[in-house]
This record gives sequence, C-alpha cells and structure tokens, in this order.
Amino acid sequence: MAFNADKYKWEGNSRKMYEYMVSEVPFIAQIGLKNMIGKWLDKREILVVTEDILFEAEEDLAPTAYKKKFKDTLDSLRTK
Repeated sequence: MAFNADKYKWEGNSRKMYEYMVSEVPFIAQIGLKNMIGKWLDKREILVVTEDILFEAEEDLAPTAYKKKFKDTLDSLRTK
C-alpha cells in the first residue's frame, strides 16, 4: 500500500522535516522510504506526527551514512 501523507496530522515543522528526509535519498529510493516511514508510524498507531516522532523515525530507519546529515538538518528545522 502506498504511503499517504495526508492520512496524518503534522505538527510544527514535522511535514517539512519529513519532506527533507525523502528529498535527500536517491530518487529511486524515495518511494521505499515513504513506505518505510508509513509502516513505522502505523505500527506505532501514530496519526499525529510531531517533530520528536520524526527524530525517533530517523534514528530507527536512516542508514548510518545519512544519520548525521539528517540529524543536523532536522535540528535546524525544529520549531524554535
């Protein structure tokens, strides 16, 4: 089943953070990442996506090569 971002309520800058994460992986992997994030959220029965939840998803799902890059930029996108 394809990931549907509109299914979730996005708080703060969480939607921007999600879109950033997807945009930073190669195009061919973007659909897979979206589906991984969707499955991760659904498994935890999360319908309201917060910035902190995206940090947890990043920690659980991001390959090691992307973790530092993601974390630094996600930190900069965090609502002040």
